[in-house]
Amino acid sequence: GTDVLAYHIATNRYEVPVVPEFPLGRDGANESAAGWTMSKRPWLGGHTWNGIEYHPVLKRMVLLAREEGTPDNCIYYYDPIRAEWTKETITPGMSNSKYSSHACYTSLGMLSWFGNQIWKLDDATLQWQKLNITGTMPGTVVDNCGLVYDSKRNCIYFFTKGYAQPYSGVVHKLDLATLTVTALTPANAAFVSKADPLREVVYLPNQDLVVFAGTNGYHKNLLVYDPTSNLWRSAKVTTPSSVHAFDVSASIIYDTKRDLIWYLYNNYNSSYIVGDVHVLKIDKNTLTLDTIKADVPAYMTLSPDSSIIAPSGSIKLSTSLWCADSTPYTGTTLWSVENGGTIDANGLFTSNGTIGRFSVRAKAAADTMVSVNGTVYVLDMAMRFKFNDGTGTVATDSVATGMAGTFDGSLISWCSGKNDSAICFNGTGHATNRILFKNSRIRFQNNFTMSFWAKPTGATPYINNYSNYERLLIPASGGIQTWGETSAGIGIILGNNSITLYESPSIHSASTTQFKFDTTFTDWTHITIAYTNRVPKLYINGILVKTGTTSVNTIVRPSINLGGDYRSWYIGSIDELTLFTRSLSDAEISKLAGGVFTGEEKHIVVNNDRLSLRIAPNPCNPSTLLRVSLPGSASDAKLSIMNASGQVVAHWDLTGRTGTQQLVWKGIDVKGSPVATGVYLVSLQAGKNSLKQRLMLIR
Repeated sequence: GTDVLAYHIATNRYEVPVVPEFPLGRDGANESAAGWTMSKRPWLGGHTWNGIEYHPVLKRMVLLAREEGTPDNCIYYYDPIRAEWTKETITPGMSNSKYSSHACYTSLGMLSWFGNQIWKLDDATLQWQKLNITGTMPGTVVDNCGLVYDSKRNCIYFFTKGYAQPYSGVVHKLDLATLTVTALTPANAAFVSKADPLREVVYLPNQDLVVFAGTNGYHKNLLVYDPTSNLWRSAKVTTPSSVHAFDVSASIIYDTKRDLIWYLYNNYNSSYIVGDVHVLKIDKNTLTLDTIKADVPAYMTLSPDSSIIAPSGSIKLSTSLWCADSTPYTGTTLWSVENGGTIDANGLFTSNGTIGRFSVRAKAAADTMVSVNGTVYVLDMAMRFKFNDGTGTVATDSVATGMAGTFDGSLISWCSGKNDSAICFNGTGHATNRILFKNSRIRFQNNFTMSFWAKPTGATPYINNYSNYERLLIPASGGIQTWGETSAGIGIILGNNSITLYESPSIHSASTTQFKFDTTFTDWTHITIAYTNRVPKLYINGILVKTGTTSVNTIVRPSINLGGDYRSWYIGSIDELTLFTRSLSDAEISKLAGGVFTGEEKHIVVNNDRLSLRIAPNPCNPSTLLRVSLPGSASDAKLSIMNASGQVVAHWDLTGRTGTQQLVWKGIDVKGSPVATGVYLVSLQAGKNSLKQRLMLIR
């Protein structure tokens, strides 16, 4: 449920003190529900980590915040013996953000760290007082900071780094006797740049070491800070196979009574057993501590290990080298590629225009045995999802580049599509229902085309930056989190009454709206977004209807995660999702909307011998654009609009014309008089071939 879970050491059993209650649609979510449960207990969410701490004098757990911007603006206190909650209104000026508020019990009592401030709890009044700190305090960062109390030196150590940024290795120390903070720079600070996460950390007084529930970014060795020598060290520990690699979902707690560390892993998306309890006992007499330093190379990775670029594109590949003792190595990397392009000494792969799959190899110059292989796909059509699978929880890519999408949520199903089967989203509020793809492999930018057939059935009530409702395509976090660079992913908000294109540089950043186009979607509609030098265009049924402005983001990439999450959701169906590494022409998009695909599914080949008819907008008021494509073999052609009685109200003679023709009907008959609201039949005939579509006119 959402209450406190107690683990009894003597019996090795869990206990829930009250009957569990579950907030509908919020189970497993980071954000808790507002208000209190039926048992008069606060709804609790995840992501609190250092925001909760035991107070040995009050004999209470102090919870600084239960969700971002707690509605009742309170701090909560939990009695683990009586299993009861109380709350107190927060002191004015103090923040209780659960993502960035950290609690730590010290010789001064209970302290709270938020931003660059330290607050102290008055045990008698349960009010908080801001402390005056001398020196520059580090600021808190979501997911990327931690603190720990050193009882031997009566100080607090702070560890913090930028979001998805390398760690500087600097340790900030707050002397609690003088309330002075200083920055400590270990001699080997540069060698722990990959330290992650920093938020779960304990101090072992008997060993006089600071231990993290995270690695130095390379192996399962524990990351250790040695305050005596002011050095970063690596602790080699033996772990059972059931222990997950130390990462952001790990939690460690120091047991002063038994001088050991309790280890929990609670990522419910993991294949590892959730709820297992592990114990780490460190004997300082037998513990092997390696000072983190540079040495000979032993391991190597490639980033990205697989990518898709355009025939005229290039991509910068990079390697990470480290040593057997988990220390980074900065030696020379030698690059090679099979064919299809060139790669320079810095890892820049440049395509020669050849379509296909190409292998690259990087190896350490100091050791020919240390190498890693990667793949670069040079494609025109980057991926195509026909959604003809019909069963299962995976959508396959017919271009065969390994971009298969995985279902995430229970309200996704297969349904009848525009062509064969399609994907249907029956999204509801606060429910994650999406299809996840490997967006990080998309390495082309600023010039691309995305097209799909959609049939939205839910309206778009409003747009509010990050919390976008009826959202079809959501940015894959965007920027640093997905591609390791400052860039933006595109997203499309789609309802049956409008379509909006926006760009998002980060999962925690506000979006930039490119444009919103109001129209009515009543049936399957072909939608295309084409970017040319960061300027987007919107095509509906092959016809250009909206042009945006040059993006404020230097780099714009397509994103293809579909559906939504607990903040937003799409209601409707999608079929034939295709992504190109270049901006298609108007003629190509027109043919794409007509479903023309020939040749290998790595290119689009425009077939110019096909009869087609596009009407947009439809319904219309007062005019609409009729776009027809005529084959060169047609000897005669004509276009007519008839009313419900079969009378011709408008007529165009197209004899002798070929290719694409654009005609405007202003809702008038052959005499120039306005016609009435109603459904009209549009008939296109060329030789022995004909097409007919319904058109609705609304006055």
